[in-house]
Formats: sequence, structure tokens, C-alpha cells
Amino acid sequence: MNCLICQQKKRAPTGLFRQATRTENKLGLSGQPRAVVFHVKKGREHCHVVWSRIDLDKMRAVQLSNDRQKTYILYGQYVINPERIR
Repeated sequence: MNCLICQQKKRAPTGLFRQATRTENKLGLSGQPRAVVFHVKKGREHCHVVWSRIDLDKMRAVQLSNDRQKTYILYGQYVINPERIR
């Protein structure tokens, strides 16, 4: 998940973590380790979230289907109505 933080409407990190959790649940990655990185690029803040797809109990990769489509839908909902993310 890669989300641009709008300059006019800065999002609180807690809201971004909630969005990451919603995305995690939607993609079927609940309970998987994740890394979150915030940085500034060309004056704009960004947030990147990366999950491990390896299920350590089964020693197999978690299947992801239509992950980009699901992520774009969730991101669009967040941009339109960020207060809804609770």
C-alpha cells in the first residue's frame, strides 16, 4: 500500500494505521508482520506499508487475488471520507 498524504488535508498517523489495518483485513493478511515507513519526497509526505505474505505456521505464501483493485477501492474511500476510517 502506498498512500500520498495530501498537503491541504494532513492525515494523522493513527488514521493511516487504521487504513493499513483495513487494507490488511481486506487482503487477507490479518496477523501477518508489516512494516510502515513515512517519508518526504519532493516536499510531499508519503506512507508505505509492506506485509509479509509468508504464513509461518503453514510455510506457504498467502494467496493474494485482485490485491491492487482492492487496495485502490479502499484508498479511494479513505480519500473521499477519511473520518469514516475508524
